[in-house]
Amino acid sequence: MDARQRRSRDALGRAVLRLAAERPISAISASEIAQLAELNRSTFYQHAESPADLLRLIITEQLDAVRTRYLEGATRETIGEAIGASTSAVLDHVERYDQVYIRTLGAEGESALHSTLSRHFRASIELLFDRGALTMPGGEFVRSAASRFIADGSVGLMDVWLRTSAPRDRGVYLRAFMELTPEWWPVQTEPARLG
Repeated sequence: MDARQRRSRDALGRAVLRLAAERPISAISASEIAQLAELNRSTFYQHAESPADLLRLIITEQLDAVRTRYLEGATRETIGEAIGASTSAVLDHVERYDQVYIRTLGAEGESALHSTLSRHFRASIELLFDRGALTMPGGEFVRSAASRFIADGSVGLMDVWLRTSAPRDRGVYLRAFMELTPEWWPVQTEPARLG
């Protein structure tokens, strides 16, 4: 993507995130996003097929940057710290866009972001398996099932946590995460180190 396209994508991203914090993504039009971004409607369609598609794309780009920063270099020795830092960065992101997530994540919302978050978490877990930073007994089926189990559980926990009153206590999220994940999952034993 060249610099001009990047500027357009960034402007569209800011616009869709702002609008999605105010009302359901299904009530937002491509024209509205383009107007707020001060771009042509045709530019919108160079980046996404629909407002929901753009929202998923922007969220995915931001979360992928977290994965790249914290998990790509993880080893068996650093995996606990890497997962802790990544979790903290994801919580920062979710809190920054809490109204978007509350509106589009859970069963009461439109679920536009549930599969996006789950795919991101699964890809992160698979990266750790592929790099040898994370191992567990069992074959490919168990590994895939474990990735899906941790990913979808993380999304569900995040949805419940987002519905607590602000300011939200990260320690509550982190303690619940540590209690709910299986013994083989490397977690920090001191949640305060992650916040």
